[in-house]
Amino acid sequence: MNEPGLVFAGAVIALLILLAELVWLWRMARNGSPKALPRLTIFLIVGAGAGLIGALILAMLGAPARWSGLALAFAGIAHGWDLLRRLNRSDR
Repeated sequence: MNEPGLVFAGAVIALLILLAELVWLWRMARNGSPKALPRLTIFLIVGAGAGLIGALILAMLGAPARWSGLALAFAGIAHGWDLLRRLNRSDR
C-alpha cells in the first residue's frame, strides 16, 4: 500500500474509533453512569474530531477546498464552544 493509502486508511480507522467512542459515551450518559459526560460535551468532542478527520478525508478524496474548509471550521467552532464551556465551569 502506498503512503497516501496508508494515511487514508488511518483516517478511516480514526473515524471508526471516534464513532465507537460516541456510542460508548452516549450509552454511559443514557445509563446514568456517575462518570458520564453531559450530552452536549459528547457532541462537541465528537464534532471537533469528526470535523478534523472529515477535512483530511475530503482533501484526500480531491473534494473542492471549500468542503474541507467547512469541515475545519465546524471542528474549530465545536472545539471553541467546548473549551469555553470547560473554562466557565463552576464545579472546580
